[in-house]
Amino acid sequence: VYKAQGNFSVSVKGAASTLVKINKRQKIKVNKELSLKLAGRGSSENTQEIITPLLLSPSVIEQQVFRGKIRKIMVDVVNPTSRKITVRSKFRLTNNNKIKAKIKPSKFRLGPGESKTILIDIKNKNKKSPIYGWLEFSTNKSKGALPASIPVILKPDGWKVKQKAKLSTLKATLTSRNSRLFFESKISNSKDGTDALYLLSNVTITNIETGIVEVAIKGSISKDILLPGDTIKITAGTDFGRLKDGVYEVLIKVNSEEGGLSLNKKTNIVINRDIANKVKVIENE
Repeated sequence: VYKAQGNFSVSVKGAASTLVKINKRQKIKVNKELSLKLAGRGSSENTQEIITPLLLSPSVIEQQVFRGKIRKIMVDVVNPTSRKITVRSKFRLTNNNKIKAKIKPSKFRLGPGESKTILIDIKNKNKKSPIYGWLEFSTNKSKGALPASIPVILKPDGWKVKQKAKLSTLKATLTSRNSRLFFESKISNSKDGTDALYLLSNVTITNIETGIVEVAIKGSISKDILLPGDTIKITAGTDFGRLKDGVYEVLIKVNSEEGGLSLNKKTNIVINRDIANKVKVIENE
């Protein structure tokens, strides 16, 4: 028996907040019959890795820093599991800067359902430069899982920098016994760039000969917050049977609700079922 957990982001029309995050847990039982049904039918998209099961508040730490004075940060950490756990915390800087970060306490124990408020004191040696990074929490019960994390964005008053993020070359491969067409790209952000919050991605596949959009889907993003120095994976997939042999244009669009990020990249693909390599990517000039 397993406990499945999903994090969902939904937009609610007319709501005060444009993005609502829902966390859902459900127990599932995996038996031999279900395993056989799932064998060979998996999909490579939505390959987000397991994250340490801690509940953190706030979800984002942002400050406008005046005269280099950074206010102390408080974070609530909750253990939602049924076991006692030991929590370790650290701050990981992503951009070019020199800082000192003190976390009190940096190591602590939590019983089932217990919470702890910790204090973070960050000193910036270069008071005219921003601080970007991740406050990360790991536990002794979640070895191999990604740390639970909170993005930290501390910018001097009046700080303005243009977006320097770029989309990588598109990869297109067949998965799930050649039944799914899988796309992958990455967004890489320069260390001297700026942040982008609440990313959204869309992928459209257009038949070049007819001009008809055959597929329009939302891309899956490994993280919806992009900090300077970070790289984020974008994936999307569709049933291979939806596309006939021919030449298609694949358009990936990425934008952010905050931070002014707007990226798009066009790539042509050729589908030919008569050859062993059924999908070929052609880089647009």
